[in-house]
Amino acid sequence: MACARCDFYAPKDSSKGQLLEAKENLQKMLANIPLTDDERVAVDDGQAALDQLL
Repeated sequence: MACARCDFYAPKDSSKGQLLEAKENLQKMLANIPLTDDERVAVDDGQAALDQLL
């Protein structure tokens, strides 16, 4: 099983809604929650991973 960060991972079309929701949640976190530098880097990495999948 490939993880979502692997280059050869291809999500199913049915997963697109979940990926979009996850991306929206990360954007809300950036806007509404004060984050440490490490937390901000983790959120940015998560957004980049989701962008690649979408």
